Amino acid sequence: MGSRDALANQLVSSAPAWVQGGEHPRYPSQRYLRGVGASAIQDSEAEARRAADEAARGEVALTLRAEVEREVVSVQRERGRVDSAGARSVLELDVQDLTRVVGSDILEGVEIVDRYRSATERSAYSLAAMDRGVAARSVAARVEAKRREAEAQLELARRFIAEGKRAQTLGTLLSAYDLILQAQVADSAHRVLVGKPAPSEIPDRAAEVRAQLEEFRLDLEFEVVSGQDQRALPGTPLTTPIVLRVALRDGSARVPVPGVTFSLRPSRPGAAELSANTVITDSNGEARFTVPVVYPVEETANAIIASLDAARIGSFEVPDVLVRFTVGTRDTLRILVVIEEVALGKPVASPVVALGIQDALRQAGIPVVSADGPVARLGRDKLLHGRLEDLREALAGEVDILLRGKAEARRIGSFGSQTMAQSTAKLQALDLTSGRALSAFESKPSKESRESVEHAALLTLQDLSRRAGAEVVQRLERVLRGNAS
Repeated sequence: MGSRDALANQLVSSAPAWVQGGEHPRYPSQRYLRGVGASAIQDSEAEARRAADEAARGEVALTLRAEVEREVVSVQRERGRVDSAGARSVLELDVQDLTRVVGSDILEGVEIVDRYRSATERSAYSLAAMDRGVAARSVAARVEAKRREAEAQLELARRFIAEGKRAQTLGTLLSAYDLILQAQVADSAHRVLVGKPAPSEIPDRAAEVRAQLEEFRLDLEFEVVSGQDQRALPGTPLTTPIVLRVALRDGSARVPVPGVTFSLRPSRPGAAELSANTVITDSNGEARFTVPVVYPVEETANAIIASLDAARIGSFEVPDVLVRFTVGTRDTLRILVVIEEVALGKPVASPVVALGIQDALRQAGIPVVSADGPVARLGRDKLLHGRLEDLREALAGEVDILLRGKAEARRIGSFGSQTMAQSTAKLQALDLTSGRALSAFESKPSKESRESVEHAALLTLQDLSRRAGAEVVQRLERVLRGNAS
């Protein structure tokens, strides 16, 4: 790619034009796709140079993706199909996916061809370049390969049509269509590189295959078999795996469609992590995936509803399949407080600590579930000591967090006419949405001295209720931020 003399560090009075995106005398933009990378020089100049090199190579990939995106939209606009699946497919590609379509070897030809060191800015700059002609030959081969793969799938589809196998025909046509669209993306990359379409012996059959697929559209059925309408706390998983099903109506029968690819994404960016970005239906026409973590992407008066959007089957557009889930927020979290309260060895007739915690939660804007219904249905003892799995099932759809425990006031000594009492509380927070213990903690003791031990015990419980309420709110704030520790 020319002389390597320019690779030595340069120290000049003014930066070369390419640093600001201008032309380079030996690597003009008409012949080379270029990228500029920069890195601040701190401890090591060599380290900064390596970082600038990496950034420059990455910029070439990003520039290629951006130009291919514009080219696809331009071509589709000429065809009157700006919102077509072809345009949409590339707009959803990241750099890694794009290189998968056009061939990862295309970026192997990117080289660092010049560097510049700014003494005043203490920055290192690198220029990466890729020969457009060399890259275009590689991409042209990719276009031809994708179209040949599509032709093989179309031949298989014709055989299934002759045999009357509609579900297999659909799956094969979808595979062919996806390959055709990948070839279109690669062809757009060829146009970007050298200004003309890739030479190919095989025509683009996108319109033909799309017309065939349209015949199946009204006969397709999509459903969420399991995992719909789950609730979870921030930073926790959806506990039920999600199963999507695809079937084809064939008379009165419903025929599973295997080999169909679902593309998945949260409806709001950052709302969830998925076990996979795509899943494929099995022989029963079902595709399974899990959601390891959900996040609160915003706080509103209503529940946050996110959807995992299967907007495309392969690259063929179909109506959305929405898997709704709710992430608990300050406004939507449902908390049940059940505390055993004992003073001087006897049950407290009117709860003190539980009411104090409930008041603190309400003042913080966190809803509290009345204990009357659950206590009447399950009994206080089961709520206080029952197994987490059993309580989760019994309170499903009613409670997100169960806060339970024991608060006790006891006499600890006398000083003249004064009697001292002390109260302590041991509390546990259980996440009933995911079936796990969030935290267990013991409050700091509260002490009071009075002539009446009963009065002293009551005062310690009242003080304990304020302390425990503040701590519970603080811990729940961490839960709402996705940190349950």
